[in-house]
Amino acid sequence: MYHNRMQTGNKFRIYPTPEQQQVLLRWIGCQRFIYNAKVGEDRYFRRFSRKSPALCGVPIPRDQQYAHFITEQTAFLREVPAVVLRNGAYRWRQAYQRFFSGACQGRPKIKSRKGRQSVLLTRELFELAPHEDGIRLAVGTKKFPLGEIPVRAHRPVEKTPASIILSVESGQWHLSFAVEDGAPEQTEAQIAAELQRMGEETLLQAARGIDRGVAIPAAACDGSRFDFSPIQKSGWPEPNATANAGRRSPPGGKKARAGEPRPISGQPGMPSTKPGSVPTWLTKPAEPWWTIFRPGCSSSRICGQKT
Repeated sequence: MYHNRMQTGNKFRIYPTPEQQQVLLRWIGCQRFIYNAKVGEDRYFRRFSRKSPALCGVPIPRDQQYAHFITEQTAFLREVPAVVLRNGAYRWRQAYQRFFSGACQGRPKIKSRKGRQSVLLTRELFELAPHEDGIRLAVGTKKFPLGEIPVRAHRPVEKTPASIILSVESGQWHLSFAVEDGAPEQTEAQIAAELQRMGEETLLQAARGIDRGVAIPAAACDGSRFDFSPIQKSGWPEPNATANAGRRSPPGGKKARAGEPRPISGQPGMPSTKPGSVPTWLTKPAEPWWTIFRPGCSSSRICGQKT
């Protein structure tokens, strides 16, 4: 069989101690700080180049330098390994490369402290090896030791990844990484030569035509059908909600009457809200017309004095 080289993703649950969680959260915050600082630096230089055409000869820095962010006001950055800070600038650089390649629509944005949080660790900071109980994960260095973190692995890992991601969301910690499957990558000539050795019946059995549809998501040429699971369909919007989304309310409906002035109780033609009471316009004697206008008016005919 022929196939291209591909990577296999793995995600396992980990159970760090409360002390290890505090250290990992500090690493996550410092790496996020470097990432956001690089985003802010890029935004500043791009605005500066637009507003100062005479100084546009200064190139916008898109490197991975981060040492100038470590100052007296950011002395907390020295409390974490330098590799953690370097990986923050590396993640920003990778996000920019995805933007230039068209893989994403926008430039790197500021990362929020809410939601899923993660830290990227390279081989200088971890040791991942198979163990009799599953996987052994040791994190830290001699200067910044963190110790071993229990991992619940549901599959064996044959290769050590170049980098891992430790993430936390809703109090649950996870270990994520990707490794290559190890299969050799064949060239186009090798693939063509292997297909030529196959007979027509073998090729017809190996190939399968699939037709995509609306009522049936996918139907194969041999009559088999493929549909979404009930769990996948549970996240779809209701048909009535989608159909009524663009409808307008009929004339005279609730939305049409929302802007009309609401009559106040006690006015002529509107009974009082109190049961058994008489409207005030029937009991109160009528006042002369010249007293219902505000005194001091500019017109002598509608002032507060009788003419």
